[in-house]
Amino acid sequence: MKRLSLLSIEGIEKTKELMDVTLGNNACDLAVVNATVFNSYTGEFLENCDVLIKGKWIAYIGSDPNDRIDQDTKVIDASGKIVIPGFIDGHTHLADMLYNPYEFLRFAMAGGTTTIITETIEPYPICGYEGLADFLASLKEQPIKLFATAPPMASTSREVNGIPGDDLKKLLARDDILGLGESYWSNIMNRPDTFLPHFRETLMSGKKLEGHTAGAKGDKLMAYLALGVSSCHEPIKAEEVLERLRLGIHVMAREGSIRRDLEAISEIKDANIDFRRLILASDGVGPIDLVERGYMEYLVQKAIDYGFKPATAIQMATINVAEYFQLDGIIGGIAPGKLADMVIIPDPKNIKAELVISNGKIIAKDGSPVVSPRKHDFSSASLNSVRLPGPLKPSDFSLPAPDDCAKVKVRVIDLITELVTKGKSNRIQTGIF
Repeated sequence: MKRLSLLSIEGIEKTKELMDVTLGNNACDLAVVNATVFNSYTGEFLENCDVLIKGKWIAYIGSDPNDRIDQDTKVIDASGKIVIPGFIDGHTHLADMLYNPYEFLRFAMAGGTTTIITETIEPYPICGYEGLADFLASLKEQPIKLFATAPPMASTSREVNGIPGDDLKKLLARDDILGLGESYWSNIMNRPDTFLPHFRETLMSGKKLEGHTAGAKGDKLMAYLALGVSSCHEPIKAEEVLERLRLGIHVMAREGSIRRDLEAISEIKDANIDFRRLILASDGVGPIDLVERGYMEYLVQKAIDYGFKPATAIQMATINVAEYFQLDGIIGGIAPGKLADMVIIPDPKNIKAELVISNGKIIAKDGSPVVSPRKHDFSSASLNSVRLPGPLKPSDFSLPAPDDCAKVKVRVIDLITELVTKGKSNRIQTGIF
């Protein structure tokens, strides 16, 4: 995977323009002045800082702007405020939680999220590569940055037997694909000849292998991680997180609509360890939670409320994620040559976005978007992916039973948790209900 940077993305001339601002030979486009800036690289809060932006990029950070500000510069006075990097969700399921990114992004970006990495296991089995490409197209040219992982097609289902090699190669060649999505460890261990070629292809492309280690421990966990898997979002207890951190992988502490594990995991805050491989991730936020609680700002606030230091909590949703996905050349921190993704908040313990800047543009203010996400026109094939033999009728949901039986034995689904189901048999009364 090529190293993303201002120079590799914009080229020589744009980089020279930024240098002119940095050196004081030209004025910036946007200036955030008199701020306390959080340095995600060192964990410091630096007072009396000015952050100067040219186009999408940060040109200068310091306390002596000189001739870098002129009458055409838009100036934001952040006196008494904290400026932090934009939040990054390193693991979510956008396709599982929404129909169109437009509505989701209106709320996500208003709270300070400026980058999202999503799984794609939902559209691919139904619509194939073309349907997935259509979904990825809906994520482009948005006010914030959206990336994805390729679907490994590896789960406990017997119908899911790996992604075809040609499709995987096409996906890994895309700049918006950062790796191979979560793969359930037991499935991989049981069918290594099927999945290890996919793992090798991903690693050879310089991209990440996302893990799914629920229930794995000891030698089984180590055998799975030895394959090159470098992250997992499945630990639900502090001791499980610590075991995985000690084995060298990045652990994503999950707090979303699927599971809420952060409270239990937060016990690790008292361990005398380095937290730079600990990441906050949603694993998916449903509409009600998104509207009522918020998005990544809610996770960072919860981490602080559970006892993590504000600097650590902010790092867990910024630089830690960026470094893991090798995006820290452009996002994750406030420094020259990085994309201008910033959030102005009242103080380090109050994660409430008063102003959100993404790619050098103001995109939200006081909890509301000031720019609109792009609406995507999905293809007719994507919009007609559910195929039924005919219109549904009440009789389609009836269970035939012999006339002389008072009760029959039927298979039912028992909902153990919101995530776990179990098959069982029940005897039910026959008749019309």
